[in-house]
This record gives sequence, C-alpha cells and structure tokens, in this order.
Amino acid sequence: MSKPRVIVLGGCGFIGKNLVQYLAEKGLASKIRVADKVLPDLAGLSKKQSEIFKSDLVEFKQSNLAREATIGKVFDTADGKWDFVFNCAGETKYSQTDEVYKENIIDLSLCCGNAAVKAGVSRFIEVSTAQIYDADKKPSDEKSKVKPWTKLAKAKQEAEEKLRAIKGLNLIIVRPALVYGPGDITGISKFINLFYFNTDLNFSFSSTYYYCCCIQATW
Repeated sequence: MSKPRVIVLGGCGFIGKNLVQYLAEKGLASKIRVADKVLPDLAGLSKKQSEIFKSDLVEFKQSNLAREATIGKVFDTADGKWDFVFNCAGETKYSQTDEVYKENIIDLSLCCGNAAVKAGVSRFIEVSTAQIYDADKKPSDEKSKVKPWTKLAKAKQEAEEKLRAIKGLNLIIVRPALVYGPGDITGISKFINLFYFNTDLNFSFSSTYYYCCCIQATW
C-alpha cells in the first residue's frame, strides 16, 4: 500500500512544523507540501526540522491561504492527487479584532475547504480549539456543551459550521486544548519556564480550569 500525499496548511506554525516532523520521522507520507505565509527560514525551525524542510520529502509553497487568488497553487494536482490536508493555519493571538479573526480563521478555512473539494482531497482535517466548549470543572468531550468563551473560539466555531456546509468535503475536526512543547515561544511554555526557574512565583487564573497537552503527545 502506497503512503499518502499530505498537505499541511500553516506548516511553519508551532503545531504545523511539529506535525511535519512527525510525519517525516515516522515515514507516514510519500510527499508533504507545506503552505504558509511565513518562510521556513523565518519560522524558528529546529535543526532537525530545518533538515526535514530542505529534504526531497517536503515541498514549500508560500501563500496567503485566505485568498482564492493564491490558494490554487497549494492544491495543485499536477504531480498527483492529495490524500490528506491538515489545516493548522489561522490566527492564534488573542484580543484581535473581529475583522482579523474573520479573514484569518473563518475566510481562511472556508477558502481551503472549497479548494480541497475541487482538488478531490480524500480527508480534510480542521484543527480547531477546545475553547469552543462551555467552561466547566470537568474535562470536555465531543458530547459536551458548545459555548465559546473567547473571540478566537467563536471564530473557530463559525469556521467549523461553514466547513460542515461544504458539499463533498470529507471533514474531520479536532479540538486540542492548550498545546505546548519544544519550540513554543508564545504560549504556556514560557510560563512553565518561569515556574521552573522561579519557584517563588505564584499565578492565579481565577476559577477557569485549563487542560493542556504536550505537542510530543499530540500527534
């Protein structure tokens, strides 16, 4: 059985580049196409990740994934059909405007989903967020109440709904909690480092319960 051909949207981001590394090291793909606005040389890749991105296994396409004018080259099938598309792209910063979230989450996912259908992609995996679940003391699962509690999560929920409405899209949605690990410079990892090197620090996160997953255990 031949190995699948995979596209990783947002493949230069934190989750994306670690996913590319995992696919490469485990020998799970015959070809990996990475699409991102950010160039690999500016993405803070580790030495190992840089070697993988420069190998024959990986092909990079720079693209604004929210624009139909540039999305076509990402899903080009001249060399063969793409089997799996992982959408790890999208705005991850908090406290952005509604316009930023609309363009970089909702419009981006919709644009990529439509392009995937046109290209005959077998599976489209949307990386959403667990923040769309209602805040509770118990861990959430697929049957938990959906009640987004951040502006980012509201945009993710709308993106999910628009993707579900695309006819012919074989959609899978994953909703990770807070993700951290090696190479994370903007998320919870910096707080973990603060706790590790400064044992006297004491942070209060009100009554909200945070559930985390390490990137090494995510894929």
